[in-house]
Amino acid sequence: MAQMVSPAGDMEVTFLRVDGLKNKIVVVSKFGVWDSKIYLSPDEIAHIIRLMLKPSVLLFLLIFPFLFIGSWLFRREKT
Repeated sequence: MAQMVSPAGDMEVTFLRVDGLKNKIVVVSKFGVWDSKIYLSPDEIAHIIRLMLKPSVLLFLLIFPFLFIGSWLFRREKT
């Protein structure tokens, strides 16, 4: 579960689904106690991709498979 931190308070965000709708991507989520839909246009998706093209994010994406497999194996060993 993702954690949103803001001056209004901290809330958990659960991403439930991602769908394509005509020329938009729709992210269906639960935001605190509210259900929400986030509509992303092609321009907004391009903007997000540009924001992600920085060394710290690219490095994280490179090591992510190892982090994911490691956390999966660690959880499996505990049971």
